[in-house]
Amino acid sequence: MSLSPETAAEAAASFVATVARTQGVTLDYSVESLAFVDRLLGQFHDGGDRAQAMPKTVASASCYLGEVIRRHAGGVWIRPEESDAPEVMRFPLMMRIGSASIVPFFKVAKRIDNGPEDDLVFYYAVVTKTASPAAQPPAPEPAQRRPGLFARLFGRRG
Repeated sequence: MSLSPETAAEAAASFVATVARTQGVTLDYSVESLAFVDRLLGQFHDGGDRAQAMPKTVASASCYLGEVIRRHAGGVWIRPEESDAPEVMRFPLMMRIGSASIVPFFKVAKRIDNGPEDDLVFYYAVVTKTASPAAQPPAPEPAQRRPGLFARLFGRRG
């Protein structure tokens, strides 16, 4: 299956079916279900597996992560040409959440390769918090220029 915004949900459903068949667990696209997915990917890491050796698993798990973000936080699947991310950060299938472009594939691959430091639950929390307009700090006031030493000593603006 070629991944695109139109096929991402199907790839996620494939991951759900595989997990049900191999693990006996029904994933429900809840934010809480990411903890199980994180543990599952952690087992791959602990077993010495690398993301590069399991592209279908990475792709389908990434689509599952993205679908959780889409369903609960308003993320939207996009093509790389729709992103304002730098070229080096683009991937064939990305997401936009708020004004941010994200790549769930990178996070899933890093979780397998790097271990718990790339936790999916934490990633979800950070991505959804930073993408929320309410979470953005207000724009800073323009800095007032302080008069230079000369102006302070002699009453002139320097």
